[in-house]
Amino acid sequence: MVMPSVLVPILMLVLIALLLLLIALLVYILFGLYITAQGPPFAPSSDERVEHILQLARVRPGKRVADLGSGDGRVLIALASAGVRADGYEINPWLVWRSRRAVRRAGLEDSIAIHCASFWKANLGRYDLVVIYGIGYIMENLAAKLERELKDGSKVISVYFEFPEWQPKKVLGDVRLYQV
Repeated sequence: MVMPSVLVPILMLVLIALLLLLIALLVYILFGLYITAQGPPFAPSSDERVEHILQLARVRPGKRVADLGSGDGRVLIALASAGVRADGYEINPWLVWRSRRAVRRAGLEDSIAIHCASFWKANLGRYDLVVIYGIGYIMENLAAKLERELKDGSKVISVYFEFPEWQPKKVLGDVRLYQV
């Protein structure tokens, strides 16, 4: 038979462990809600969409590209492999870590920079191409920002969501190329 004096410390340890798990779960849920409130949830681009982005971008070495909401970095890696200098803007620290890790594994640290920052606060004027897989409700405000900041002739590629007032120059699947 187990002595009651032995049970008390064991029960205390179990309760502390459960409390710590509950706190960790609460932090995880609150972090998820915060990230979701900041913008659309992460939805990775399929290999087909990445291929369409590359076909539409027709980038040349030396050009500068920004991926707004760069997620896991797969679009940046594909573009940088074509010789461009690419910057990703991502607000989710977990995805920033994942994408930086993927960039290191691809050996493209000199070609890609991942910024843990909102693209709304970034000046996009230095980019020749901007890629966005956003969400419908931001597209009108984003169009205004891009028109203000991008140089004439800059390209914008949007995955899935359209810019309401812009006409695409070319469309492959649900990937659209626009010119500012």
